[in-house]
Amino acid sequence: MPVTCTVTMPGSWYHAIKSGRLDISQAVNRPVSIGDDGSVLIEQTTVTAYGAETGRDFVLVDADGSPHRVWTSPDFNHYLAEADSTSAITTRWIVFLVDHVTIHGDGSGSVMAYDRTNGTLATIATTSVVNDTHGYAQPVVNGDDAYWERGNTNQRSIIGADLATSHTVFNQPTGPSPRLLRIDTHLFIETRNSPHADIVAIGPDILPKTVRTAVERHGAGADGTRLYWATAQANTYALSTWTPGSSTITSEPFYSARGLNIQINYPYLQPAPDGNPGSTSDLQDLATGGQINLTHSLILNAIARGHAVFTRSTTEHGDTFVYRARLSQLRTPRC
Repeated sequence: MPVTCTVTMPGSWYHAIKSGRLDISQAVNRPVSIGDDGSVLIEQTTVTAYGAETGRDFVLVDADGSPHRVWTSPDFNHYLAEADSTSAITTRWIVFLVDHVTIHGDGSGSVMAYDRTNGTLATIATTSVVNDTHGYAQPVVNGDDAYWERGNTNQRSIIGADLATSHTVFNQPTGPSPRLLRIDTHLFIETRNSPHADIVAIGPDILPKTVRTAVERHGAGADGTRLYWATAQANTYALSTWTPGSSTITSEPFYSARGLNIQINYPYLQPAPDGNPGSTSDLQDLATGGQINLTHSLILNAIARGHAVFTRSTTEHGDTFVYRARLSQLRTPRC
C-alpha cells in the first residue's frame, strides 16, 4: 500500500508537545523509559562547553512534572545504566540494570530497584558480564515483583523476586537471547534462535494458538499494551497486533521503501533511511496511511500506555529538550 499523502505536523501537535516540555536541568537528556502513569525516566549527561562528559544520572520526571534523581554514576567512564523502555516503571517501583565494565572488557551487572514511595535505592541482584557480548534482557517490574536475567553465555535463567521481601518467586532456565515482554499485568519470555522464536508465559498462558504460531515465526515486540510483529511477503508489508483478552489478530498494511528496517511506535512507524531506527522525523500513520513530517527538529522517541515522548536537539552534544504529550492529543488529519 503506498503512502496516501504527506502532511506537515499539525499545529495542534506542536502546541500539545510544546506545552508538555519537561523541566529538566542538564543539557544532554535521553529518555529511557515511560511508566504506567506517564512518568519518564531520563538519562542526563553533564558536559563541558567542549562536549566532554563529566557525569551521568538517571532522573525520573513524575506525571505531575516533578523531577527526582534516581541514580548517579560513580564513574561515568565505567558505569552505565539501561532500563526497559515500557516495563521498568510502576507507580511504586523503578527497576534497571547498571553495568560496571572494566578496561579489560569484563565486569559485573547490578539489578537496581528504586522505591518511589520513600526515595530509596537498593541493589537486588548482581550478575557477571565477563566477556559477554550477548547483552542482557532488561529487567522489568510487574506489580511488586521484578524479573531479570542471570547467568553467562552458556547458561541463562530468568529470576523473579518480590521487591518488598526479596523472596524469589520465579527461577527458570531460558534459551538464547531472551527478552522479557510485559503486556498490562501479563509477562512473557521470548527467546530467539534465528530464524525462529519461542515465547513462554510467566503465569497463566493466555496466548491464543494463532498468536503463538505468529510469534514463533516472526518474533515480537511489546509496548506494555499489546504484542506486535511486522511481516513481509513480496513487496507487501503489514503490522500485526494482539491485545490480552482478544482471540483475534489485527493486521494493518503499511508502505516501506526499505523493507522491515523500521521503528514501531504504535500507531506510528518510523522509517530508518540511514539504518538507525528513530533517526528520522517522518512518521507513517497506520490508521490513515499518511506520512507526517515532524517540524521544529522534533523526533518521536517512544510511545507507551497512551503517552508519547519527543526530543529536540538544539546543540551538537545531544537532546536538549524532552517533551511529553498524551496520544489522544495527537490527532492525525485524514488524507
